[in-house]
Amino acid sequence: MPLYRLHYFPESGNSYKLALMLTLCGETFEPVWTNFGGSVTRTAEWRKAVNEMGEIPVLEESHDCASCWLRWCPSWVIQIAIMC
Repeated sequence: MPLYRLHYFPESGNSYKLALMLTLCGETFEPVWTNFGGSVTRTAEWRKAVNEMGEIPVLEESHDCASCWLRWCPSWVIQIAIMC
């Protein structure tokens, strides 16, 4: 199981930077494509489940149990968390 799960939108520069940073750091991650153009991030279900602000990207960090995920957003917070 990957340590990270990245909710991303391919055309997002911030999503690209995070995917590149994870790759260069040798971290495996599960990419979760998000239909940002289709306004999926504006739905109540997505905001409740992923990010209440409706922002992309969102990086989830796994812990010891498969159902425990810590969510990081916005992208500058994610980059600082990965580097620490």
